[in-house]
Amino acid sequence: MARTIAQMFIDQGREEGLKEAREEARKNGRKEVPVPVPVIVRREVLLQVLRKRFKIVVRKVQDRLKTVTDLHILDAWIEAVFDAKRLADMDILLDQEISKPAAVQRKRGRK
Repeated sequence: MARTIAQMFIDQGREEGLKEAREEARKNGRKEVPVPVPVIVRREVLLQVLRKRFKIVVRKVQDRLKTVTDLHILDAWIEAVFDAKRLADMDILLDQEISKPAAVQRKRGRK
C-alpha cells in the first residue's frame, strides 16, 4: 500500500521527536531508553484497527498497549483482530509474560 505524503511527514516528525528525546535524556543524564518508532507505530495501528473493528476500546486495553514493546506480540495482535469476534477474544489484558495471543496460537495449531 502506498504511503501518503501526510503519513511520510508524520513518520518523519516521530523520528525527529524521538531523536530530540534521546538527546535531551543524554543531556540530563537519564538512562531511560525511548520506545523505538516501530513499536509506537504498531501500537497506533493496532489501536486504530481495534477501534474500527470493535468501535469502543476500553481504557484498560489502551493502557496495556502502551506497556507492550515486543514487536512480535503487537504484530500477532494485529493479525488476531481479523479472527476475533469480540475484543475479549484478543487476550490483550493477560499478564505481561504472554508470548502470542490465544487466537494466533489456536490458528497455528497450539493450545
